[in-house]
Amino acid sequence: MVQGDFNAHTNTSPDYVLFDESKQPYVADNYYVEDRIMPRNNLDPKRINNSGRCLLDLCKETSLTILNGRTIGDLHGKQSCITYNGCSLVDYTLVSFDLLSLVGYFEIHDLTSLSNHYLISCTLLTFFCSTNCVNQTQLDPLPRKFIWSPGAIESYVKDITSKENKTKLALFTNNSF
Repeated sequence: MVQGDFNAHTNTSPDYVLFDESKQPYVADNYYVEDRIMPRNNLDPKRINNSGRCLLDLCKETSLTILNGRTIGDLHGKQSCITYNGCSLVDYTLVSFDLLSLVGYFEIHDLTSLSNHYLISCTLLTFFCSTNCVNQTQLDPLPRKFIWSPGAIESYVKDITSKENKTKLALFTNNSF
């Protein structure tokens, strides 16, 4: 997922590859995944600019899809920025085709006094599966309270300050997990 201000005007130009069988005969290719044709709305009447072309090319080359104007919450392609010369749609959220089915909601929120850009947000659906763990080892119940005997305190201090344990502790704390 990529989200942000691209300063790109895309109008309703496709962010997917158009395949024209009249110009290219059909050839079976087991590895080719055809782009999904999903029209998109856009309330910004501005023509495509260079940044818009670059954004559309990025989408085509990486199989990313623009959520603006085609997702529940923003089916019209609401403008995302207000400047001295009007409103425009320049803030986008792009997702892969694999992630597209998990998008629950996409929204361009109301304008705030903090920016001339509207906040954009996206909700992703998650599915958690619980698995039954079969514990092969029978564990003893934990005691409610630990009581230190005088000999245990001395043994603990001796063990924690031993050279061997200091080395092990240093190796453990220097590892990045």
